[in-house]
Amino acid sequence: MKKFKFRLETLGRYRVLKEETAKREFADALHVWELACERLEGLRSEERRAIAGMRTALAETFSPAELQAYSDHRACLAVDIEAQQLVVEAATAFMESKREIMIEASKDRKVVDTLREKQKERYMYEVGREEQSFLDEVGGSRFLRQRAAKEGSSR
Repeated sequence: MKKFKFRLETLGRYRVLKEETAKREFADALHVWELACERLEGLRSEERRAIAGMRTALAETFSPAELQAYSDHRACLAVDIEAQQLVVEAATAFMESKREIMIEASKDRKVVDTLREKQKERYMYEVGREEQSFLDEVGGSRFLRQRAAKEGSSR
């Protein structure tokens, strides 16, 4: 019998490549999202330090210029944080779209893999049937030869 050949092997390879590409793109989008989140956390941390510095300045003797500088710095940080939150939201949406694409590519590949496995099982079943048929034929021939030999020697 011929070796197993899956007719849709090319499609299977294409879908594997498509899934790998989708995984890489998702990993890149995840990395961008992580960087955006780190930057946002850095800005929030800097804002907390600015607030703590302003409290320290208020507890001690402070000049109005120092207070104004802390206030201005905090206002700039608030604008930066708001802008970075928008960046994080955009990165999240992009990452989720890449996740969906990756999931779809994975499902598409699994469909072809399942079909391949079913066809391979069917092929193996047919091979088993052919082998069994051959063995039955060989066994039958042997039986007939032995029977003929017995009949020939008993006469």
